[in-house]
Amino acid sequence: MKHFFFFFFILTLESNAQWIQINSGNTNNLYDIHFPSSSTGYAVGYGGTILHSYDTGNTWQPIASPKNLDWHSVHFLNEDTGFIGGDSSYFFRTYNGGNSWSAISSPQEGIFRNIFFTDNLNGFAGGGNFGETIILKTNDGGVSWNPSTVDTLADRPVTSIYF
Repeated sequence: MKHFFFFFFILTLESNAQWIQINSGNTNNLYDIHFPSSSTGYAVGYGGTILHSYDTGNTWQPIASPKNLDWHSVHFLNEDTGFIGGDSSYFFRTYNGGNSWSAISSPQEGIFRNIFFTDNLNGFAGGGNFGETIILKTNDGGVSWNPSTVDTLADRPVTSIYF
């Protein structure tokens, strides 16, 4: 005699998650946000806007920008070490939570639209303008950047990188 067993799993997910609007205290458009920890976050945007939150995004304080440009991307390795990328080939790094910024020499020019690190050493920066693609790679924590060997199928800007 053969026995057949059937197991049925019924999973019901009730989600009462709601989005709430938080006032950043800034009227400029924001283009990117990153939280390197559960409490500390950074946001960047139009006209040199850089914001910092110490309380899970409930309140935001402005940080002095190294240039009055549109910042399109922000990524922090921890609460102190981070990168911003933006218009006019500008790409900056901080080691002190945005109190000071140093320019990063880039082997390619263009708008940096996204920065993402897979760990503390390996990261990518992408961007470009219409008609060109920029993908840079670092394997030393952002000290030096080199053009990636990734072959793209179209000459279009890279707008998002995530691993």
